[in-house]
Amino acid sequence: MRFSDDQAQVINPDFVPRSYSRPVRQFVLIYLCAIIAIFTISQFRDVLGGDFISNLMVTFIIVGIALFTIFNRQQHNDLIMATEFENMLFASAASLGSNFCMFLKADGTIVYSNEGTRELFPRVAYDESRALDQLLDDGNVSQTDRTRIYSALTSGEKETLIFPITDADNNRIDFILTIEPIKRPRGYFVLRGRRYYPDRKNTVKLPDELRATSIEKIHSVLNNIAEGVYTTNKHGTIEYMNDQLLNHLGYKRTIIAEKKTTLTSLIYEATGHKPGEFDVSEYNGEVLLQYRSGKLGKAHLQQWLNKDKDGTIVGCSGIITNTSPTT
Repeated sequence: MRFSDDQAQVINPDFVPRSYSRPVRQFVLIYLCAIIAIFTISQFRDVLGGDFISNLMVTFIIVGIALFTIFNRQQHNDLIMATEFENMLFASAASLGSNFCMFLKADGTIVYSNEGTRELFPRVAYDESRALDQLLDDGNVSQTDRTRIYSALTSGEKETLIFPITDADNNRIDFILTIEPIKRPRGYFVLRGRRYYPDRKNTVKLPDELRATSIEKIHSVLNNIAEGVYTTNKHGTIEYMNDQLLNHLGYKRTIIAEKKTTLTSLIYEATGHKPGEFDVSEYNGEVLLQYRSGKLGKAHLQQWLNKDKDGTIVGCSGIITNTSPTT
């Protein structure tokens, strides 16, 4: 839904509206020539061959003007249809992955919002350009969270916020709001909102003691320690190896992912286990590693079980030290 079609509101250094003086001059000139021609024919009808010929000429002029007007109008309609179709494509693309989406100015003025906004906030008026305030009122958004939204607009930087919004059915639902500035035209933002699922699968959520760092930094630490490190799923399939272990065994990360390397192919033999029977379990002792080349090598392995918050085993992790090829 568009909230404003006022051209004066969209003037921007990056977007200059077209000048309409040229087509207006063209219309005025053609209609003026037609009026002059009709007036001239009416004054010299006797010279031109009488009323029949004069009326016929006037008819041709009127028909020509009508055809020109119809053709020009059709071009205008075709341009509007093409523009609206492109707008629908762009607006739909901008709304992907979100429950609602809107474009707004730095002062909070909404210039466009999608159908998801109307479904979530049905009381927001179509013609209300300052509808962001009413939208926040309808969503019962706290004053603190409103301040965060307007601060993001003022700073002109991308911001992601999570807070509850009351929907049309009076359900209090957590939403993730992403506010991102548009490069061109400047001074405009796109705001997307989608439901927040804190326990959603495949969402990376660090423990509280690691919130101050990032996955990238942890990955860097694992790849720069001297020991080999790996982790598996509950079936014993390798999910991760650090670079130290990969390089030592002669593997590439893509091979590990594509061939679904397992513990039994990594650990050829371990004390207390028969060859090919090493599995997901607690272990601390000597092992024979199997290299990609087929060679075997001694090493010390400390392996422990990984469990979820309910105590269910979800895999295991291991640290390999004192590696030395034997054959």
